[in-house]
Amino acid sequence: MPWKEKSIMCQKEAFIRSVLRGDISFKQLCHTFGISRQTGYTLLNRYQAEGVCGLDQRSRAPINQPHKIAKEIEKQILKVRKKASTWGAKKIKSYLERRGVENLPALSTINEILKRNGCVSQEESLNRPYIRFNNKDYWVGKPFIGKNIEVRNCEMRGLLEIYFGKHKIYSYKLE
Repeated sequence: MPWKEKSIMCQKEAFIRSVLRGDISFKQLCHTFGISRQTGYTLLNRYQAEGVCGLDQRSRAPINQPHKIAKEIEKQILKVRKKASTWGAKKIKSYLERRGVENLPALSTINEILKRNGCVSQEESLNRPYIRFNNKDYWVGKPFIGKNIEVRNCEMRGLLEIYFGKHKIYSYKLE
């Protein structure tokens, strides 16, 4: 014989029927159904106020969110990102502050807004080029990906230099 599964709603209705019958004490019924007395009284009060519909599962989402970011600010952030697609949260925030926008969220929130709207993918974040130097005379890490970036090892002067176009952006003294 197969096992019978009972839905939560069926169990709630059975609990209410048992309470209304009044055969067993309320405490004993709650123990039998595996719920606290507070939950039992909540179910009973909802049933008395709304009927069977009061036993339905209710949303636990907050009714209002006082710290939610205004739609206007979110639109401005996305508008700036659309104009300058390489800018991150830090640059966008400083740009908007210089423009006089008030009540800007934290950098982490701006970054979440960008991720939520598909402006930043996780793959792009993980594949960012980086360079790390150790005490030897070579560099370790992924090579820079992009145009006009060059790494020069100047052994005569004992330097390792990184250029972006004609501009030197980093110099490391080799030992």
